[in-house]
Amino acid sequence: MCGINGIYNFSGQHLNDASDLIVTMNKKIAHRGPDDNGTWKDDSNKVFFGHQRLSIIDLSAAGHQPMLDANGNCIVFNGEIYNYLDLKKSLSDESFIGDSDTEVLMKLLAKNGLNAVNSLNGMFAFAYWNNNNKSLSLVRDRIGKKPLYYTIQNGILAFSSEVRALLSLPWVNAIPDDESLYHFLTFNQVSSPKTLFKNIYKLAPASILTIDANGVDEIKTYW
Repeated sequence: MCGINGIYNFSGQHLNDASDLIVTMNKKIAHRGPDDNGTWKDDSNKVFFGHQRLSIIDLSAAGHQPMLDANGNCIVFNGEIYNYLDLKKSLSDESFIGDSDTEVLMKLLAKNGLNAVNSLNGMFAFAYWNNNNKSLSLVRDRIGKKPLYYTIQNGILAFSSEVRALLSLPWVNAIPDDESLYHFLTFNQVSSPKTLFKNIYKLAPASILTIDANGVDEIKTYW
C-alpha cells in the first residue's frame, strides 16, 4: 500500500506553513510507504500534495510521486490498476518515461478527463490536480478497497489515506461524532461519508469529489 496527503487552500488567504504541514502528514503515514516519499506544491502556493510510496510496479525513480506532467497537472495515487498494460496500449501516441500504472493513469486523465475512471480495473484512491481548470478531484475505487478521508474547513480542503494525518493539522480537532459512535456501537461499523470525528468524512466507494477555485464542491457516483 501507499499513502497520499494533500491540502487545497481556496480561501484566498495565505497559508504560511503548508509545505511543512504536508511533510508532517507524510510522517504520520510513513508506515504505508517506506520505500520513497515526496511533496509538491503548485505555483500559486494553493495546492500541496504528499506521497509515501511502497514500490510494487516500476521500482525505479520513474514511479516517484507526486507525479507531474508537462501541463502542470499533478497526481498522487494509492493502489493498483490491474489493466494498466492494456490501457497503455490505447495510448500508443503517447510517450512514457517509466512503466508505472500511475503514469498510465496520468495520461488517461489528461486525454479523457475524469471519464477515465470508467476504464479502470483495480483498487485505488487518488487525488488529481487539473491545472487547466484549477480544480482538485478525489477519486475512490468502486468497492472502496482503498481508503480516502477528507475535511473542508475555513476555505481549506485537506485529504489523506488516514485520519491521523488530518488530525495533525492545526485547524482540525479530534471531536467525537456522537451519531457515528452510536452507529459503531450498534452496527460495529460507520458508513460513508461519516467517520468517528466531526467534520472529517470518508469518500464513499465509486465516488468523485471535485472542488474548484471558488470552493464549489460536487460529489458524483460513477458506478
